[in-house]
Amino acid sequence: MGDIAIANDATVQDEVKKLVSTGFAARGITLGVNSTEDGAVNIEIVPFWGWFRPGFAKVAFETDIECKVTIQGETTRSFTVTGHGKNNGQEASDANWIKSFDMAIKDFLANFATSAANAGL
Repeated sequence: MGDIAIANDATVQDEVKKLVSTGFAARGITLGVNSTEDGAVNIEIVPFWGWFRPGFAKVAFETDIECKVTIQGETTRSFTVTGHGKNNGQEASDANWIKSFDMAIKDFLANFATSAANAGL
């Protein structure tokens, strides 16, 4: 039940950057590396966490991801993207945690498409 570590010494910021890049790529937008030009993308991570809910007959593993994405330029556009995952299980295990995070990531990417479209992207 203890601490959860991201593989390969990655950080939450690294993982969120990959998620947002994947979301933009699905819309045909490739992100560059220079953050000072028009079109720079700022990502504010609101929560990115997982927690364990003990119970009598089952336990729950939940994950929430929320980011505010801002694209700077002539017209600044912002949108918020959320993802939630909940996996019920019998015991605390890496597999149960991974499933919860995978569900939240899938939900985040599905919501990314809608949020980006609503922001005119």
